Amino acid sequence: MAPSVYADVEHDKYLHAGISAVIASGVTTLAVDSPNRFWYGLGAGMAVGLAKEFADKRKTNGRFDSKDLLADLAGALIGAYAADSLLRPAVFKQPTGYAYGVQLTVAFD
Repeated sequence: MAPSVYADVEHDKYLHAGISAVIASGVTTLAVDSPNRFWYGLGAGMAVGLAKEFADKRKTNGRFDSKDLLADLAGALIGAYAADSLLRPAVFKQPTGYAYGVQLTVAFD
């Protein structure tokens, strides 16, 4: 019976990391215009994980699992970083100043 219990514990950590990653990437994406969007996403992912651990402490055998929080942190970091790095080119500000290029104009009669 020990291997199945161990497998359930590992599965729980994957769930913690996955859900935190989804929440963190979603909040990071929603805060697209903010320069602090990475931190908003990371904070949201960790807040949900922390709330879950407090609920587990009250509901179950009074256990606050720090390994679950570590999985939440890993997932939130991955989700916030992935969303932030994908959004960075979309909100990149072009430098002001001189611009060089070619303009073509074609007229059809």
